[in-house]
Parts: sequence; structure tokens; C-alpha cells
Amino acid sequence: MNLPSLKSSLTIKLLIGVTFVVFGHSSSVAQQPFEFRDHNMKTGLQNNHINAISQTDQDHLVIGHRKGLSTFDGSSFRNIKAVGDTSSIGEVLSINKRNDGSMLIGTGNGYIFEYFNGELIHLKDTLPSGIVSILRNTR
Repeated sequence: MNLPSLKSSLTIKLLIGVTFVVFGHSSSVAQQPFEFRDHNMKTGLQNNHINAISQTDQDHLVIGHRKGLSTFDGSSFRNIKAVGDTSSIGEVLSINKRNDGSMLIGTGNGYIFEYFNGELIHLKDTLPSGIVSILRNTR
């Protein structure tokens, strides 16, 4: 089978599968009420441009955006400042949750922070690249 016919065969199978899921379960889905809430700067989020998101072990969202870091506990936002620092940490580009539940936070100005138990601690000054866009566990 050549590549174009394989691709169209997969496309047809995918469309059939999606059609079954949407229409095959429509009666049960229609009976369930869904509530959607739009959260943005009007509801307490510090900035609407989100670059990274993760979840704590306590089920709070940790949100990295252009103006720093915020958490969301399901009802309200909390804007996070680094321990001993009253200024913003800058644009957050990456969040990596580690095995111990702590999170590494990478910023656009090259700083690395650790977020754990509600505290943000500055770990590393500017890296040579100037931007920390991807953080990964290596263990």
C-alpha cells in the first residue's frame, strides 16, 4: 500500500471512530450538565498569556505566564513572589514537576526557581543561554 492511500485509509478510520464516539454516546452526554467557567484577569489571574501549567500534589494548578507565576485552588488565584523578593520573577516559560512534588520554574530572563509547599525559592542566576524554555528530570 502506498503512502497516500494509507494516509486516506487512516483518515477514514479516524472519522468513523470520532463519529461513533460523538453520535454513539450523544444520549448519555446530553443528559449530563456541564459547567464551564472562564478564568482570566477579571477573575484574578495575573496575565492571560499562559506559557506553562502543572498541578501540585494538593490538586492546585500552577500557572506560568508573561508576568510570573500564579496558583489556582479551584476557587481563587494567588500570585506568587519569590521568598525575600517583592518584584515579579518575570515571564515563566516552563514548569517541570519533580518526583518529590517540587517544581522547577524556568523564566525568560534565564533564572531557575523551585516551587514547593507554596514557596518560590531562587535557585540559579542567569544561565548562559539567557532563556530557560524546557526543564526536564534526568533521574
